[in-house]
Amino acid sequence: MSEGATQVVKSLFVTLRRGFAGTPWFHRRILDALGLKRRHQCVEKPNNQSIRGMLTKVPHLVIIETDRMRYLREMKEYYEQLPREPWVLHHDPLHAAALRVGGAAAAAAPALQAPPPPPPPPRVTPYALQHLEEHVLARGLEGYEAAAPKPVVPRRYFLEQARMRRVKILTERGLFGADACKEHAEALRPKAFRRRIGIRD
Repeated sequence: MSEGATQVVKSLFVTLRRGFAGTPWFHRRILDALGLKRRHQCVEKPNNQSIRGMLTKVPHLVIIETDRMRYLREMKEYYEQLPREPWVLHHDPLHAAALRVGGAAAAAAPALQAPPPPPPPPRVTPYALQHLEEHVLARGLEGYEAAAPKPVVPRRYFLEQARMRRVKILTERGLFGADACKEHAEALRPKAFRRRIGIRD
């Protein structure tokens, strides 16, 4: 299979990234069913609908990775921990002047050594650099993005939409017309006033 081809994710590596003290009881039941007992514990689970449904309930407690995402993350951590070449600092004023002026100061001081070469780039293959972002955004999990919660629309938006829809319907039916408003205002007046002006109810 080529590197750029779509690969089927058969198993998921689930890591408990924080403690579950103070969480709801069903979160603890889900973590217990997954086999997560302590922080930083990692378990391998099959990539099926039931496991993905359990993981969507506790996304704030776990880290979900595929085998390739886990391998790339471990490779990145390994390369970050490798010893690097030491920094070379020059406090000689002649050397600083040579760096500022350039060739003129270098010609005036022939015994001055050339500045050290820049440090080599990190030893990571281009393929790993291209796919290192997968552990940040899980794009390889089929069906996991579809189960992600959709953005919640503010409640005030629904209230305003319902109010506008109600006003539109009542206006079309004539309930918000001038006559209807006048009858409504007369109905709210006291009973004695309505009897005095001739309204019997």
